[in-house]
Amino acid sequence: MQPDVLRHKTAISRTDLSRPIRLAVADGLLDTNTPLFDYGCGRGDDLKQLQALGFSASGWDPVHRPNTSKRSTPLVNLGYVVNVIENEQERASTLRQAWDLSEKLLIVSARLKGDTRPISQSRDFSDGVLTGTGTFQKFYDQQELKVWIEQTLNQS
Repeated sequence: MQPDVLRHKTAISRTDLSRPIRLAVADGLLDTNTPLFDYGCGRGDDLKQLQALGFSASGWDPVHRPNTSKRSTPLVNLGYVVNVIENEQERASTLRQAWDLSEKLLIVSARLKGDTRPISQSRDFSDGVLTGTGTFQKFYDQQELKVWIEQTLNQS
């Protein structure tokens, strides 16, 4: 019998912008004139902080914001989403859906191998690990993530 994966537990609360969003702002990819859609926004902390700074930001999450409409924008963020989906076909479908919403740029980030944050009582599951709290994590190395994105989206 396959265990239930508790995806809703992966959405963390944060007081600062997530690293991918912070870098997009610092690199000039995201500014107050560029609408952002956060696909899998979790609790929406990035959205709240961006909006408070004058950015146009909206988001959808299957658990925390399921009734929000998905919408196309110049910039779409898929931050730390693909690494928590245990089903490989659903993971690829999620990437394609986010890509389809992106008019100019899609930011994809995932947990990397060598990430120093501890995982409690993990055990091998699918192509990643099931944590002691019942969440799934797939760890990528940068090249593996890049190749997977390119192959899934038929882009290079």
